[in-house]
Amino acid sequence: PPSTGPTQNPAVIEAVKALCQGIDRPLYPPLSKADCPISTISSQSRRRQAPEVTTDLKRTRARNRWHLAYTLVHNPWLIEERAAARERSKVLREKKEERERRRAERLEWAKGVVH
Repeated sequence: PPSTGPTQNPAVIEAVKALCQGIDRPLYPPLSKADCPISTISSQSRRRQAPEVTTDLKRTRARNRWHLAYTLVHNPWLIEERAAARERSKVLREKKEERERRRAERLEWAKGVVH
């Protein structure tokens, strides 16, 4: 089978092409339908699709997004990262509050000295 590295993956190539529309020089050689295992649907044919197909596509995307969200929420590494981020945020918030408290004390002291 042909290599499916990042530069050989037809989906990646098509995504890069879509992102780079309007650039004069081609980024990759054109693909034939035989080279592309993923069917690409042009925007015009998407508009002409039956409502059921669009509904199925929306359901599939919603299901995939749900699975991604569930995976991200339950990923042990990310759980640890979120806990560490909360702790860092707490420390930064406490430092900021301490700086603000000290600044307020200095202002009060300065007002007392001036008067």
